[in-house]
Amino acid sequence: ENTSTNTEQSWALGGFNSALEEIEHDNMRTPKEEVVKTEMEKLLDFIGGFEKWSLLNEDCRQEIVKYLDYKTRYHLGVCSKADYQTVERTPIHVHSIEIRDNNVIDLMYFMDDFVGDHVNVVVRFDDDPNSRECLDLIFSQEGEDTRILWLKYLPKKKPEKRQVFVKLCNYYEVAVKFAEKWMRKCNYELSALTVVMVTRIYKCQFKQNTFQSNYPFETSTIKHLPKCRSISIDAKDMDGIDWWLQKMPEKLDGLFLPYFSDLPSEFWERPQVMVVLPSNLQYQLFQVTKVSGSVCIPTNLTDEQFLGLKAKYIGIESENITEPGINQFLKQYVTGRRENGVKEVIFWSDREWKKNEIIDGLKVQPWNSDFEIEEDAFCDDFRRICGGGEMYQIKSLKDPFESITLQISYDRVGIFGTGKRVTNDGVTSSEFSIPV
Repeated sequence: ENTSTNTEQSWALGGFNSALEEIEHDNMRTPKEEVVKTEMEKLLDFIGGFEKWSLLNEDCRQEIVKYLDYKTRYHLGVCSKADYQTVERTPIHVHSIEIRDNNVIDLMYFMDDFVGDHVNVVVRFDDDPNSRECLDLIFSQEGEDTRILWLKYLPKKKPEKRQVFVKLCNYYEVAVKFAEKWMRKCNYELSALTVVMVTRIYKCQFKQNTFQSNYPFETSTIKHLPKCRSISIDAKDMDGIDWWLQKMPEKLDGLFLPYFSDLPSEFWERPQVMVVLPSNLQYQLFQVTKVSGSVCIPTNLTDEQFLGLKAKYIGIESENITEPGINQFLKQYVTGRRENGVKEVIFWSDREWKKNEIIDGLKVQPWNSDFEIEEDAFCDDFRRICGGGEMYQIKSLKDPFESITLQISYDRVGIFGTGKRVTNDGVTSSEFSIPV
């Protein structure tokens, strides 16, 4: 399928905003949520229709604009200078922004057009990763110009490929400028951010990697991301990570960092890590071979440091973590001392685990035939998704209807929050599922 010719436009660098307005207007669709429609109808009734729009003060106008989708904002903004200023002053809700180098998966629809270096930028307006209510663009270099590709979704038709060109500029500059423009549009109040902009150069014969950071820190307009609750960073060194963490609030729900063979001790003193700990601390392997989402912390983390973490999701590869340390972690859960609870904790190692030291002093229930028959769907799903090994349920002393699954296999020890209290028709019981 050829790229649609009606959007093959070229813009000078000075016309950058015009090019992006073309893209954004083409991508955005009117929200279908009835609640928004109802709220807008109430507002129209209250103000007596839009014929009285000009009589409203600026605060009221901005409050109404908050409910408008991007297309409506766009059309309102070209009505008058006052309307344009109202639209510009009113932040639009953006849930997350993703900026990724050479994201092969997102090139699926564009393989006929090119295969080369590019940056993929995704601006999401809700927390549904499958929603099409987003801007999903690919930026690449075409000679001295930047080519921007995207898909336009039409009802009951295949997506149409669209493109524009921005003349005489670098595709990295345009991609980052686009992403940061949308950060400004939401007043830097996005909830989640993903930045994967590192070039890895492998030296296999020496088993070493070198890294080149590609994010233009020196020209960035980002000062603070006050409401960002989850951030995924790929950086070449701790300086890059520090730059991003300085922009983050002290309390995070998710912190995803790149593969490092070791971490400096001062890292564990970062506010986002130790002072007000995140509920989700993971180290993501961003290599293409690991797109399945495997997580790992290859670090010199000790038992004491590990037990101080309040994260719900942790993946650790450290020879310093001992069986007694894992035992203490399990006892923290059983006695209710882990206030944040447990979702998924995995200790990666191919050493021979000393099971007796891990379960010492704990009342554990092996997965026997009765349990596997009664909870067959859960047990099948668990082994399919989490792998095999010896499985045990460990109940909470604080709430016997709550429990965790302890998994001991040849390459890991896993702890999963699987048993939850449920009440149906006045009857309380345990319901088992894999944590998400």
